[in-house]
Amino acid sequence: MSWFKKDPLQIITFQSYGTDSHFYARGRALEDESIDLEDQHIWHLIVNTWKRFETDEIKHVGLDVKLPNNKILKVTTDENGYFIAEDIIGNLRDLN
Repeated sequence: MSWFKKDPLQIITFQSYGTDSHFYARGRALEDESIDLEDQHIWHLIVNTWKRFETDEIKHVGLDVKLPNNKILKVTTDENGYFIAEDIIGNLRDLN
């Protein structure tokens, strides 16, 4: 049994772009801080405020980005948990 519980993984994706053949997506991997918006006690409000500003990055971890056509792009997060998925894929418009 561990004294400290690890938070679940949270993947945040940023607005990205592509062309008919160029796929580009960015995101960040963080530990999910599980902010409870229901509990309005002062202590919980203070803790939730802290959780919004403090992040725990998931550094140097491999992720799979799965596209609608089941193609998987392998990416790795950097020192701050950011990743970029980029590839040349034909007929991207067909994946909508």
